[in-house]
Amino acid sequence: MLSNTETILFVAPTAYPLGGVSVWLSYLLNGLQSTNAKVVFGAVSGKHHNVERYCKHYPFDSVERIECGVGSEYERMRALARVIDKVQPTMVLCVNIPDVYRATRYLRSKGRGKYHCISTIHGVLPRLFQDLIAYRDVIDHVIVTNKLTELMVLKNTEFQASELHYAPYGVEEHWREQRVLQRSQPIKILYSGRIDKAQKRCQDLVEICDQLCEKKLNFELIIAGSGNWKGELLQHLDQLAVTHKRGELYRDLGVVRYQDMVEKVYHQADCLLLTSDWETGPIVVWEAMACGMSVVTSRYNGALSEGALKHEQNCLMFDIGDAHDAASQLERLYDNELRTRLITAARALVKTRYSRESSIAQWRQTLANIASKAPAFDTPTKVDIAKNGRLEKITGLWLANAIRKVLKRTVTMNSAGDEWPHAHASADAAFNLAFSESLQKIECSKELINNKIES
Repeated sequence: MLSNTETILFVAPTAYPLGGVSVWLSYLLNGLQSTNAKVVFGAVSGKHHNVERYCKHYPFDSVERIECGVGSEYERMRALARVIDKVQPTMVLCVNIPDVYRATRYLRSKGRGKYHCISTIHGVLPRLFQDLIAYRDVIDHVIVTNKLTELMVLKNTEFQASELHYAPYGVEEHWREQRVLQRSQPIKILYSGRIDKAQKRCQDLVEICDQLCEKKLNFELIIAGSGNWKGELLQHLDQLAVTHKRGELYRDLGVVRYQDMVEKVYHQADCLLLTSDWETGPIVVWEAMACGMSVVTSRYNGALSEGALKHEQNCLMFDIGDAHDAASQLERLYDNELRTRLITAARALVKTRYSRESSIAQWRQTLANIASKAPAFDTPTKVDIAKNGRLEKITGLWLANAIRKVLKRTVTMNSAGDEWPHAHASADAAFNLAFSESLQKIECSKELINNKIES
């Protein structure tokens, strides 16, 4: 178990208060407070990362604000290093803030930083894995939330099985019996989460709704969330309603506070629709199941290797991008006997594998296992802060940063990812292609998955 000698610092973004990672971090931080360890939330701050707004959604007692300052790589690294020096952690967990790795390099180059540097992976993206490779000298352990990510780390990096840990997300149960569906009543289909075209494939929602209209199905799409494709999505749906001479096809709930999700979102719908290309949970599916909803989902990358979702057993599934089959699977939910069977099995799945209690217990045990080992401490050969601007090249990093502070000249930061990058690696075409091929090979071969897990 974790002892009172352990101090655990989680460093994470505050720009995405409604994402699944934020939900996980909140319940984990509070869950770990029941241990003897000291737990601290290192909340990165700036124009796009709003600590006050975030903490209204997810209050926590011990928060250390990490300012981005003028926004330079050097400033972020030093800000992180100062907080780490202040907290004196025995473990630092990076949650999508890779400047943690640079700060660790910096501290270890000064003879400090004698803590476990732990990477938590929440996405199956090439750049995240390139960072694992690039910062192998300072990352001591990797924690993943699904089996696909575990296999991808083993196959595409030099981390050994002893340095890799699996600890899934978990949810609370808010069970409600679902109503009997009749074709005279609209089936209420929920999409909840980030609205984008890349990972979440929200463009497929338009195609699916088009297919449902062609089938003359009575339905309402309930949308909860936001994202860079939200405006276009609503425009397409409005046009679709005109084309098919229907009333409004959707109800936009906008951004809903996590505390209100059960009553205002999950309990308002009959089923959850997921269209994603890949997922590392997905926590939204486990939440919907825990609320007594049926689930219709793409066979996203990560579903097969995780082995939790079973077509026609606890959910209905369709191939990624297959709008016609997705609409057909949604129509099948009017079979109330089928839907009851799916919901009952889904509830059992969540209780046995994805409850919040089991998730916290798994993370607690994982961190205790890491704490039982001595942290690696190799002095890095370099602290890689690039001298990108003319000022840095003329004056050096420290002086350039000081001048920017005096002149109040910040680095251009148009997004949360500019302010606190989610990955440092550039998009390398060759690596991306090899990564994609590796992912498809793992996800499409059950035999390979079993062999990798057993080994």
